[in-house]
Amino acid sequence: MPLASSLTSARALRGDAAAARASSRRRPSARDASSSSLLPSARRIARGRSSPAVRASGSPFDKLEIWDAERAECALAEGGTAVVSFGTTWCGPCAVLKPELEQLARAMDDVRAVADVVVAKLDAEEAPALASAHAVGAYPTTLWLREGAEVHRLEGSLPASALVQLTAMHLLDAEAEEFLRAEQPKWFAPTPLEPMEMASASRAAPGMLI
Repeated sequence: MPLASSLTSARALRGDAAAARASSRRRPSARDASSSSLLPSARRIARGRSSPAVRASGSPFDKLEIWDAERAECALAEGGTAVVSFGTTWCGPCAVLKPELEQLARAMDDVRAVADVVVAKLDAEEAPALASAHAVGAYPTTLWLREGAEVHRLEGSLPASALVQLTAMHLLDAEAEEFLRAEQPKWFAPTPLEPMEMASASRAAPGMLI
């Protein structure tokens, strides 16, 4: 938050009023601090009101919606098609998952002409009733909802390509999936095995060619 700047005080020190005016500064009051932080907060609130589903975003390319409890309740009650991830601020895997969700949101924005899939994230500790209603017991837990009904869930983190493929499988119709594959084929390219996984697969199936 912005700090209130110290202001020159008119309080005079005994014996040298001029020196006192040059060097004396008063401590910022609570009123100063509140007034200095009011304008940025008001701007943030105004931006939130103009787009209630999304908090202020640092980038115009950020398509991931950040829901508060009220917005989440309204959106889930509407019964739309969405990928919703429950997390917390202190959860390490949640922080790992967030940029992957952002990539998923951008991928879904590419198919908005043929399918409307919202990708959202919310703090489960701000919406405990919703987390409980959806049986969220681990973080992050991501739900795939089709017309308001859960069709898939994931506990933990996955790369964006896996999230896109899960979304295509569970939420997109054939036309939308075909469109996404044509527009963004990178999301559907096979992921090569890591060296350790290849060694493990060789031991498990010695006669299998990799």
